[in-house]
Amino acid sequence: MAVKLKKLNFCTVVKNGTEMCDLVMSNRARLSPYFWWTDEKLTPNKLALFMFVILYFMDIKYKKIVHRLNPQKLYDEQFVIYNEKGGVAGLCGLDNIDIATQKNAELWFLTFKGNPFGTADSAIRWVEKYSASIKLDSLYAHVQLSNDKSKECLKRNNYTIQDETKEVMVSKIPYRTAPVQVFTKILTKVEYNGR
Repeated sequence: MAVKLKKLNFCTVVKNGTEMCDLVMSNRARLSPYFWWTDEKLTPNKLALFMFVILYFMDIKYKKIVHRLNPQKLYDEQFVIYNEKGGVAGLCGLDNIDIATQKNAELWFLTFKGNPFGTADSAIRWVEKYSASIKLDSLYAHVQLSNDKSKECLKRNNYTIQDETKEVMVSKIPYRTAPVQVFTKILTKVEYNGR
């Protein structure tokens, strides 16, 4: 399966914003238990969802600028997943990238209904190569206890599940925490040839 990833930037937001919003809205029931910003109460229509994406993009840019000024500060990288036909298949990213001390980041991913099995697996492998290229040693993922599909996907990709659960923030509005299982993976150094 040939998926492609491109960094979430101004061009990808403008080019794919409408398609991304339509896909999020049609996948709300499946996504909202795990991605707070997809909840219809918070982003009730396409305009509200598009505004959220723009504000999120600006926050990513701000964190990168702060990181450039102080490499100890954490930053995020987000990607759009494209399917073989060039349509938006999902989103994924790295949050809290720490290149200074822990040399790790938090992996997250979502795919939209109708994409072939293995789309998330391909995106994860791509992000792992990218992570190794920016000199990260490991990745971790926080998965809510009820998210069986994400757990299976991480296991297929050789992530190790930690014995203990951890309580983390899963919603900003309203603020809510939930127990999660933590998955980790030590990265091998490989050549990255992405954009």
